[in-house]
Amino acid sequence: MMPKMPTPSPKRGSNFAVIFFAAALIMLATAVRAQQYHVDQASSTALTGYFHRHRLPLVGAQVLRTDDGNPRVNLYGFVAAVSGRDDAEREARRFLGVADVPIADSIRVKPSIDSANASGAASSGAPSTAPGNSNQEWNKAMEGIYKYGAQPLPSPGVPVPP
Repeated sequence: MMPKMPTPSPKRGSNFAVIFFAAALIMLATAVRAQQYHVDQASSTALTGYFHRHRLPLVGAQVLRTDDGNPRVNLYGFVAAVSGRDDAEREARRFLGVADVPIADSIRVKPSIDSANASGAASSGAPSTAPGNSNQEWNKAMEGIYKYGAQPLPSPGVPVPP
């Protein structure tokens, strides 16, 4: 006598179809939600300049906008304390006039910046709040960003998930 072979259950096939359909819906919903952001160069330059003139000489900003004009901000650079990072976020929102603007904050806190600024000011006789040569500081900051593993900002035109 031959052993009985199990017969496939019709339920197993229908479960697979339901799972496949649900996965397809999730992928479609994700694709629909992704928005195209474009770099707003004028706002990026203006906000970065604002930071440099207001005690955040090593912080930069990239302002991105959707086709509808909704902004998103990428902040990068260095500050001496967490309060500097918080100030940069607050000032970006105030500068753009959008209280709930999404911010991707890649600012690194480096306490050594404060001591380097104080020792540089003491040797030159300049007040500690005056920034040095912004181009040199900026170049050093960017070198540090790449050296310590911060990632470059997304390329313009690449969808950024909300």
